[in-house]
Amino acid sequence: MAKYTAKFSCGHAETVDLVGPEKDRTRKLAWMEQKTCGACNKAAKAAKVAEAVEAVGDAPALEGSEKQIAWATKIRAEIIADLRAQRAAIATIALKVAGNAQAEAGIAAAYAAIDAAGAKTSAAWWIDNRTAGRAAAAALTEDVGAKALITRTIKA
Repeated sequence: MAKYTAKFSCGHAETVDLVGPEKDRTRKLAWMEQKTCGACNKAAKAAKVAEAVEAVGDAPALEGSEKQIAWATKIRAEIIADLRAQRAAIATIALKVAGNAQAEAGIAAAYAAIDAAGAKTSAAWWIDNRTAGRAAAAALTEDVGAKALITRTIKA
């Protein structure tokens, strides 16, 4: 095992232990020069989480472990951005069906489901529904018209 001083692209330097043939150690040091150090990586992740928190604005605080909250914050920011776009698509449909009581009830239920998804505070819920995206809102309503409307706007 040999100790080397690795210089990273961020300008920081760290002492690292490298093992293996000399050519592999040289290659590893060259690779490290193209990467940022561990401290800068942690700072970048923290900045991304802070950016995601800012993107969701006044959403309620998440509940769960520290790791769950960090991961769910990013997921929630992406899904809430999608839900806002979905709400806009539903508003366009609402203008076309004005006066149709059944359609308006479905639209109201769809809005309620979207709002319910945005109000979820469980980090585990956001993680479990990360692949569902906009469809997560459809799962929160029993109204068949709202489910159809939400599904229709997903394809839009």
